Amino acid sequence: MCRTFDRTVRCALAAVCLVLAAQSVQCASATAGDYARAERLLAWNQDKYLRNGDLRFHWIEGQDRFWYRRTDERGSARFVVVDARTGARKPAFDQVHVAAGLSRALGSTVTADTLPFKSFRFVAQGRAIEFDFADKVWTCRVDRAACTSRVAPKPDDTQVLSPDGKWAAFLRACNLWVRATDGSGEFALTSDGEQANGYARSPGNNVLADAGRRNGSVPVLLWSPDSKKILTHRVDERAVKELPVLQAVPADGTVRPKVSSYRYAMANDEHKALLTQFVFDVRSRGRVQLDFPGMSVVLQSPIENFHAWWSRDAAQVYYVERGPFYRTLALRVADAATGRARTLIEESGPTFIELAGIARRPMVHVLSSGEIVWFSERSGWGQLYRYDGATDVPAKPITSGEWVVRSVVGIDERERVVYFTASGREAGRNPYLRHLYRVHLDGSGLQLLTAEDADHRIFTCDDLLLGGQAPDPLGCERDRVGFAPSGRYFIDVYSRPDLPPHSVLRARDGRLIAPIETADAAALQAGGFTPPESFEALAADGQTPLYGVILRPSHFDPGKRYAVIDSMYPGPQVTRVQYDFATTVFDPLGASALAELGFIVVTLDGRGTPLRSKSFLNDSYGKLGTAGNLADHVAVLQQLARRDPSMDLRRVGVSGYSGGGFAALRAMLDYPEFYKVGVAASGNHDQRGYLAAWGETYNGPDDGKNYLAAANAPLAANLRGKLLLMHGGADDNVHSALTLQVVQALIDANKDFDLLIVPTAGHGLMGRTYPIRRQWDYFVRNLLEAEPPREYGIAQPGQ
Repeated sequence: MCRTFDRTVRCALAAVCLVLAAQSVQCASATAGDYARAERLLAWNQDKYLRNGDLRFHWIEGQDRFWYRRTDERGSARFVVVDARTGARKPAFDQVHVAAGLSRALGSTVTADTLPFKSFRFVAQGRAIEFDFADKVWTCRVDRAACTSRVAPKPDDTQVLSPDGKWAAFLRACNLWVRATDGSGEFALTSDGEQANGYARSPGNNVLADAGRRNGSVPVLLWSPDSKKILTHRVDERAVKELPVLQAVPADGTVRPKVSSYRYAMANDEHKALLTQFVFDVRSRGRVQLDFPGMSVVLQSPIENFHAWWSRDAAQVYYVERGPFYRTLALRVADAATGRARTLIEESGPTFIELAGIARRPMVHVLSSGEIVWFSERSGWGQLYRYDGATDVPAKPITSGEWVVRSVVGIDERERVVYFTASGREAGRNPYLRHLYRVHLDGSGLQLLTAEDADHRIFTCDDLLLGGQAPDPLGCERDRVGFAPSGRYFIDVYSRPDLPPHSVLRARDGRLIAPIETADAAALQAGGFTPPESFEALAADGQTPLYGVILRPSHFDPGKRYAVIDSMYPGPQVTRVQYDFATTVFDPLGASALAELGFIVVTLDGRGTPLRSKSFLNDSYGKLGTAGNLADHVAVLQQLARRDPSMDLRRVGVSGYSGGGFAALRAMLDYPEFYKVGVAASGNHDQRGYLAAWGETYNGPDDGKNYLAAANAPLAANLRGKLLLMHGGADDNVHSALTLQVVQALIDANKDFDLLIVPTAGHGLMGRTYPIRRQWDYFVRNLLEAEPPREYGIAQPGQ
């Protein structure tokens, strides 16, 4: 309200505001100060306002000691070493000596408080450290001011080095080549590669352009641990249909638009990429084709999604293979010398089969004994099972119960103990909070190791893989995992949406050895801060408990009424709600920033989303059109408003990106009387026009109704509220055509709406500041009925 037009209208609205104020109804105005407070909460500003909230711990090779870099109260960086046996801590090295040595070598002043590196390596038996800075590798003594440097080798992201560093594999004209890193020569391992049928490539030449691999220059392969062989594949996409992307604003600065295309299989397409696996011997230059049947792939190869790995002795290759519609999963092993393969485990079901969350290595572990630890939801809950790899003995449960195993942190084969995280086991707690447990391989001795009522994170290789590390199960940065090299100690970082991160050191039996750090949110609180509030409510069925988070502005006044925004993502592969402090407050999808503009923002996971029972997840199978049970969202918001009079359900908005963009528009179309304003960004508005891997996995085969029901354009005539559609013109994951098809349907239905196309943006649209600001403006204008600050400039990440 109080929107400025002319003096007469301003006066009239001012009078209205006075009346509404007397009735405790919010009369909003948006200022640059509101936007500045919101800007603080964008994900890339986390380190500015949460000190020591994202620490990286590094175990020292062969020792029960680790180091990390913290920030002190003055903002100065301090490197610390901790002895895990006692918890005793001390400076990792003399920062004054290193600063003095660098100053002398550089000829300019470097202070101990501002050393120009964040990571280092101990060398010379701990008498020196080594680090990268200014295109050089520096070695500095820690006992005196002495530093030397050498030119750092330039990283070459077009090749993959062997573990021993002697060989580099690379692509040339669709073929796989290898060169000796000593410069003695190079040679081809294949010569018959061709366009759309090449070696060591991603399916579709990797449709994820934002991942930086679209040009196909990085070979997709795994070196054997002994550096003698290469596991890779050939991808035949000649029958896969192409999808064009229009470069309306060419990157080279020219005016004439350009069109590029890539192979892209949509749901229920007849032809998909066909993958054939090979092992190449670098010394003999021979090849062995593994006798798996041709594998159908869409988005990523088994190597890229961690479904393939070498045995530690380099004698065998393991593959997890998915069947049509992901209703079958099989673990196969092949002899690297002969290619002969056999099936170790096969599991099937009426819906899709999971072995882990998206972009995580499957929970499959082949032990030196030949036994296999395997994750399955066959009981209705995600649990661990043990197979005897040498016989046909049925699997034996390692864990059981109505709770969910989330990750295998480690397996101590000598003690025959599995360490794993799980959620939902502890009575009376939020079922999404992770805890660490250990259990014997025979299922006995289950023990909780992290007792605090919070979400506990213990770093694993999977966390690093999600951060962009090489997808080699043997190539993880072992110094950064949660457990010490000896396995006797681990680092636990726990938090909740209302509890900043606590980092603690524990013995492997869970005993607390010492606190390490508690994150400091003083800078955030100094600018005003209302902690997030977790809640529980019932689904639309009136029986199923659901969970979420409420975010309020820092200036929240319980005596006023606030417009509500439902910030949604429907799954079904990941949850929308975050349960740790950092990613709740600095939400990657911007919910907390939206709240700061004067809204109450709610995040919720309805039925049909993961991390609960299999039946809870299956509620959305074949029903993607429900967008993660929008009926649950409406029911929960109504319950919350009955509890909290400050929530004004006459003014409800909805926001979403990607799958959330689909859901946000669907909310506006299915519940037009409830959702009044929506911003839908980069939405996959028709599952028939999106990746085959998505629709076929989560919506199943096309039965003539289920895919049409998951399309938004046919419902365009239902639109009543204010809608902003946004999309990146260069999006090659969710193609902009899916939004433009909705646009045409809205035009045909004679509906008013708003549209923003960012010509140069890919699928990472909402990581850009301009679309974020336009989203803010839209809700401020249409849900608060206030005028936003004109063309507010959000600082770019890193500024």
